[in-house]
Amino acid sequence: MSNRGFPYFLMGVGVGAVAGLLLAPRSGRETREQLGGWLKRKREETEESLQHLRDKVRDEKDRLATALKAGREAYQPKG
Repeated sequence: MSNRGFPYFLMGVGVGAVAGLLLAPRSGRETREQLGGWLKRKREETEESLQHLRDKVRDEKDRLATALKAGREAYQPKG
C-alpha cells in the first residue's frame, strides 16, 4: 500500500466501523466486546507489520552500508 492512500484507508476503516455499529443487530455490550476484540487483533497485526518493516529497513540499511564500504575499498587509489 502506498503512503498516499493510507489516510483514505483509515477513513474507510472509520466509516465501516461506524456503519457496523449503527447497523449491528447485537446489544451495545456485545457490539463493544466484538469491536474491542477486533481492535485488539488489528493492533497486534499492525505491531507485527511494523516490526517486519523495521527488520526489513534495518537489513536494507546493513546491506547498503556493506555495499558502500566495498565500493570505497574498491575505489581506493593505488599508489
